[in-house]
Amino acid sequence: QVRRLLGYLPQEFNAWRLHRVGEVLDTLATLSGMENRTERKQRVLDILESVGLGEVIGRKVKKLSGGMVRRLGVAQALIHDPKVLIVDDSELIRQVLSEIINSAPDIEVVAVAENPLEAREKIKQFSPDVLTLDVEMPKMDGITFLRNLMRLRPMPVVMISTLTSKGAPATLDALAIGAVDYIAKP
Repeated sequence: QVRRLLGYLPQEFNAWRLHRVGEVLDTLATLSGMENRTERKQRVLDILESVGLGEVIGRKVKKLSGGMVRRLGVAQALIHDPKVLIVDDSELIRQVLSEIINSAPDIEVVAVAENPLEAREKIKQFSPDVLTLDVEMPKMDGITFLRNLMRLRPMPVVMISTLTSKGAPATLDALAIGAVDYIAKP
């Protein structure tokens, strides 16, 4: 709901660029129902530390690099208990990722999808905050889906694939399109 009100921060950069990083997340925390100011400030600081932005809490958003703005988008998703959609054609990978993510406190896998077309329906149904996305899948590849997603309903996306490794073309394409990070499958 908060994201619908304010948009996904990396995509709504101009609306937030004059605000300080801490102010942005404090606003999001307030809108998501965190009323206790002390707890809210600590939650904002903890989240910024967890995404590697603790040192820029007082910096204006316009002064952040592109990578930092993407991490701010992840922080936005973490301000409340994020819901995750896993998109991968491998049933084993979907199960393993679900177990790993669900074992973490304050994060939940709300759905899994075998391909991007199924993912599109699950996004409408479950409104996830974060998406994990494979590159090679039937019916539509992950890069094409990511490009469409960032245009129509931007959200933090972590690419997970055998094709994503440091410097790989698929990785560079995904990061350029808007993915926040990548993880190589073993």
